[in-house]
Amino acid sequence: MRKNSVMIMIFLVSFLCMVKVRLVGDLYITELLLFLYALLNLVNKRIYIDSFLKITLVFLVIWFVGQIISDIFNEAAFNDRLRGEIRVVFFAFDILGIYFLTRK
Repeated sequence: MRKNSVMIMIFLVSFLCMVKVRLVGDLYITELLLFLYALLNLVNKRIYIDSFLKITLVFLVIWFVGQIISDIFNEAAFNDRLRGEIRVVFFAFDILGIYFLTRK
């Protein structure tokens, strides 16, 4: 059962990558699916995260903090700030979603 649901999710992620929704910026349906999948896995399961993913998450946090500092320093407009910071958050959840889909 798990294998079939994973295959369906992988198909949906690849099939819906062209569909986008406009919120503050353009948000793809695929990113929403991966966000929800990663969030459900974070809430419902005990998680083993390998060292490569830990390093990746550390670099994402550094990127996020750098984004915030850069936006404050450059006095970016609030909408531009929000768009840039949310982009990093969704990218992190995309990585987590793909990690949870492909792990054994």
